[in-house]
Formats: sequence, C-alpha cells, structure tokens
Amino acid sequence: MKTPILLLFLISPFLAFAQEPADTTWQKPTGYLTFSPAISRLLGEFSDTMNKKFIWGFNMEVAFPVSKKNPFWDMGFQLEMFFPSNKKDMWDGIELKTNTMFTKINLLNRIRPFRGLRVEPYFDLTLGLNISSTETSYEVVDKATFLEKFLFDNEDEVETVSLKKFNDTSYSLGLGSGVIINKTFIIQVRYNYSPETEFVKRKGVIVNSDGSVDYSPSKSKMEAFTISVGFTLERAIQKINPRAWQNNQGFSN
Repeated sequence: MKTPILLLFLISPFLAFAQEPADTTWQKPTGYLTFSPAISRLLGEFSDTMNKKFIWGFNMEVAFPVSKKNPFWDMGFQLEMFFPSNKKDMWDGIELKTNTMFTKINLLNRIRPFRGLRVEPYFDLTLGLNISSTETSYEVVDKATFLEKFLFDNEDEVETVSLKKFNDTSYSLGLGSGVIINKTFIIQVRYNYSPETEFVKRKGVIVNSDGSVDYSPSKSKMEAFTISVGFTLERAIQKINPRAWQNNQGFSN
C-alpha cells in the first residue's frame, strides 16, 4: 500500500507535462479554495465495526501552483470532517450530549494536466493526520433578568460544560481524482486509508447513576471511498502553453 503511493508522489511532477493544451496567450495560474459537502462509503472492517455504511461530512482545500517551471502541479492543505454519531442522555434533569467526529488534516499534492480547459480532470495524493475525537457535555443557561434586558440589553448566557473527552490519532493516506468545471464546480472521488484507530460509537457511551461518563472505545483500521460535490473559487485563466513557459516568455498582466 505505501510503496505505490510513495512512488506516485515522487513522480507526479513529471506527469504534469504528459499532455500539452493548445497554444494561447499566457497568464499566471492562481491559488484556489474549495468547499464540498461529502459522503463516505465505509469499507470492510471499518463498516462492520461502525455498523454503518455511510457517514456525512465536508471537505475544504486550499492549493497553489508549486513553481513557474511546473504550472500543472499544485500543492496545499486539505481538511475533511465527518460526523459519524451523536447521542443524548438525561441525567438528573440535565441533557448530556455526546458527539464523535473524524478529522483529517492533510498535505495535498495535485496534478492538473489540462489546466485552463472548461472541464479540467485531475488526480491527487493526500498525506497527513487522522484524528478521532469524542466529547460529552451539557449546557448551563444563565438567564438575564427583565431589568438587565430592558436597561442594558443583556441576553441569556449559555455556557458549555465538558464532562469527558477522548481522542486518538493515526496517519491518513488518500488517493483521488476529479474534475473542475468552469473554475466554479468541483466533483471528486477519493480513497482514504488510516491504520488501526480507536473511536467511540453511540453504544460505547455509558452514563452512570452518579453523573459520571465512561467510554468503551472500538478499534479498527479505517477505509472509505469519499464522494464530494461543491464549489471552487479561482480566478479564470486562459489555457497554458508549457513551451511558452519554458522559453521564458513570462506572464501577461
């Protein structure tokens, strides 16, 4: 698993010139930001342990061209967050809320060999951290009196009190591809893998009679296919001629 991905990461800059778009006026590529709702199809052991096939979340990315010599190679950062479970328990008239989330913070390595076309296919590799986190908390509301609201325009104050937290960290690998359409829409599919990681499911949250909370974490390697569809913000550019770049013709304003 590690060897093919490492080789792809090393040779990806050279793959950028596999296809040359038609000659056109030159403009400098720009950085871009994407935001996409996402759904993950859990695979194998991970799906069996979670007792789920799908979880929802979102994906955010920011990327920039690496250098003038290779305009089709972008690098940046990716943030993925998924929310597999939440639970509410009552204790002595207080509502306890338990939320579990999976967070991936990755370095992004992306090749866009047809940059500048209306429909741009790409492929990418991500490498970073996978964080499993769970927190049980409750809210305390300090209600403003009538005089405080009338004289000082004060509002009710809500304080969140944390009873228990849990987290575990492993590394994250991702291999994906997608398309950017008219520099506005982005559609992508990615395979994500993390080694054995602990996380807390709904059934793993135990509220005791004395108000204390215990967790019984589950453990599994994490494999999933993620599909995301969203928006990208990027200044429109014209098609790029790599030979013009190599011949030092520079950028147009």
